[in-house]
Amino acid sequence: MTIEYQGVPRFELESIPPRTWTPLSQGACAELQGILRSSSILTVVGDGDEPKLLLVQEEGMSHRPSMLYDLSPAEILRYWSLLTPEQRAAFLEARAPEDALAGEGAFLVAQYKLFVEKDTLFDRFAGIFHAFGCLERNIREALCNGREREAAYRLFGRKYDSLGKLLERIFKDNAEGKGDPIEHYVTILCSRQLVAELKKEHMDYFEKHADDTKSLLTQMRNVTQIKSKIIERAPNKMPEFLEWFERWFLRRAVPVNKEEVS
Repeated sequence: MTIEYQGVPRFELESIPPRTWTPLSQGACAELQGILRSSSILTVVGDGDEPKLLLVQEEGMSHRPSMLYDLSPAEILRYWSLLTPEQRAAFLEARAPEDALAGEGAFLVAQYKLFVEKDTLFDRFAGIFHAFGCLERNIREALCNGREREAAYRLFGRKYDSLGKLLERIFKDNAEGKGDPIEHYVTILCSRQLVAELKKEHMDYFEKHADDTKSLLTQMRNVTQIKSKIIERAPNKMPEFLEWFERWFLRRAVPVNKEEVS
C-alpha cells in the first residue's frame, strides 16, 4: 500500500495484520509528522481497486500548535472576553492571514474586513482582569460538566487562545522589547491567580495533568527579566513594592455582601 498526500506518494506499507498496533518505520514516521502539521487526511492506494481516504487519529491534540492564527497577547485577551461563538468567529475571520486565503481550501476561510480598534480597554488592566474572569468561568464550567479535554485546550494547549500560548507570546514580546513590562507582569500574576483558584476546587484534575501543570507553572515563575525592566524605573523603591504587590495580588479578595456594606 502506498500512502499519498495531495497526490504525492509519501511512504509505503507492507502487509499489516488487522486490529493490531504496528509501529511505522523511522522514515514513515518523519513523513507522517510533516503531513500532520497541516492535515490529518491521507490517501491509501493499493488496498482495493480504488484509492481510499485515511483519517489519522491523533492523541494530545491540545498540544498541537495552531497553523492558522498567531494572535498577540492583547488579541488573545480580547478573544477570551467575547461572549458568543459568533463574536469569536468574526474576530478570528477578521484576522485570517493572507496565505490562508489562497491555495487549496481557501474557499473554506471567510474573511471580514479588518476594523479599526480605537479604544484600548482590552489592551490595559481592566481588559486583562475581565478577560481572565471570562477564562476562569469557562474553564470552571467545563470542569464541572465533565469536559476535561476542553479545559486542557484552554489551560495547557498550544492553540492560539490557550493560556500557555498567551504566556509564550508575552515572554517573546518581552525578549524583543515589545509591549509594556507592567502589563506583562500583571498578566502573568493573573495567570498564577487563575491556576491557584482552580486548583482549590479541582486538584484531582491538575494531579492528572501533573507534567502539563508543572510546565505551566514554570512559565509563570520565569519573570526575572520582566521584573528587572520594571525595577529599572525606580531601583530604590520598586523591589520592595513589587514584593508587597505580588503577595497581596495573588490573594483573591473575599467579596463583601451588600448587607455588610449597608
